[in-house]
Amino acid sequence: MVTGVNEEHVINEIPAYELGILETQEAALVVKHLESCTSCYIEWQAYRRLTASLASLIPPVDPPQHVKAQLISRTVHKAVRQTFLQTLHRLIFSPGAAVRIAVVVFILTLFFSNILLWNRVNTLSHLQASGFSSLALSGTPANPHAEGMIVYTAGGEYGLLVVNQLKELPPDFQYQLWLIRDGIRTSGGVFSVGKDGYAVLRIETPDLLTHYEGFGVTIEPAGGSAGPTGERVLAGQF
Repeated sequence: MVTGVNEEHVINEIPAYELGILETQEAALVVKHLESCTSCYIEWQAYRRLTASLASLIPPVDPPQHVKAQLISRTVHKAVRQTFLQTLHRLIFSPGAAVRIAVVVFILTLFFSNILLWNRVNTLSHLQASGFSSLALSGTPANPHAEGMIVYTAGGEYGLLVVNQLKELPPDFQYQLWLIRDGIRTSGGVFSVGKDGYAVLRIETPDLLTHYEGFGVTIEPAGGSAGPTGERVLAGQF
């Protein structure tokens, strides 16, 4: 591998690459980048190491027969390959407790770049016992239809922000996540959404996520701000 760092990284594409759901051309670009970018290569290797331990987090259970039959039927009759974002969009924001449980597991598997077999999911208590929690974020008057979810390890060391129905911004603006404690707002990272209004952000945090009181998302200049300056579009509290 050539040591070096390219200007445009592929860290956001690594989960989809590991899941094998990138288009052939996109996957080829990721492979080419990994051959010449040390930082992305290290990130990719870290994802691969975590993959080995993920499957043991939730005890295996047999799914109900009707669920198994429905899944097999859909798999056989729906051979159209969905994109990474379409799959997450459908799962995360579909109604129903069972779907919500599957969603949380699916997000976490993306975080560690591996597919956790759906038949390992039983109840929400199993998920929580395995050390994961989630917090819903609601839209504000500026964007009442926006939705968000923060999924994090129970200890608060790692987390993901998943958003839906946010407005696509001009190139010189991005969304920024804020971690709130004692009135002080710390940046958790910046992200952009496409026309589908969807994005997944790996949260950058100097402290445990469970040590914060709440979270918010605002519109900021591209690259982010030292503190919130724009309109708030999502908010949530513990």
